[in-house]
Amino acid sequence: MIRPAAFLLGSAMVLSSISSAATAQGAERSFDCVIKPREVVALGSAAEGVLVERLVERGSVVAAGQPVARLDDSRQRIRLEQARLAADRDVEIRSRRATVAFREGELARVENLAGNNLTPAIQLERARLELELARFALDAALMDQKSAGIELDAAQDALERRTIRSSVAGVVTDTSVAPGAFVGSQSTIMTLAKLDILNVDVFLPTTLYGLPVVGIEAIVVPEEPIGGAYTARIETVDQVFDA
Repeated sequence: MIRPAAFLLGSAMVLSSISSAATAQGAERSFDCVIKPREVVALGSAAEGVLVERLVERGSVVAAGQPVARLDDSRQRIRLEQARLAADRDVEIRSRRATVAFREGELARVENLAGNNLTPAIQLERARLELELARFALDAALMDQKSAGIELDAAQDALERRTIRSSVAGVVTDTSVAPGAFVGSQSTIMTLAKLDILNVDVFLPTTLYGLPVVGIEAIVVPEEPIGGAYTARIETVDQVFDA
């Protein structure tokens, strides 16, 4: 594998072994090879909808997390505003708290009267019940506000999912969907190649099969106009031969 990020995909390369384990006479030998991206991503969408904007084109270099396309989000923006209004509304809570405060004061007055035998016991029980019901209503209002906050988070997430972001840092190798087209759950919007680590497929003669080459270093020499020489390390040997 090699790490330069400017290689063209599919270029024909030449590899020179620098390990005597891979040479019959101890001399350097060269073999054809192809450099490929280690990871190719078919980028889709977690949401369905009409693609309204594509922010990158084929050949664009993108960073991980960078917005690359956007679905129509008009409905999601309306729902987000509705959820924000519901989450910010605290009239019900303030009303219930005022009721609780009133019922607490009322109970205190009835208890004072009951202590002096100036009110029947049923009046005291009624005051206690009214306070308990007021507290239940306040708890319900607080729970409703918490639920509204969760709905707000869900609405924000739904809006965020209308923006398609790159999952890797790399290069756009293909764009599959044009603005105005519908994007489904199985649609591929674009294809990205991750180039921070590249694979080099080397084509060796079968006469070299079985040599202990895994782990040794080699020199990768790209064709022009890339040029240069880069050190790579052999990671694996394909066990299937091409006819």
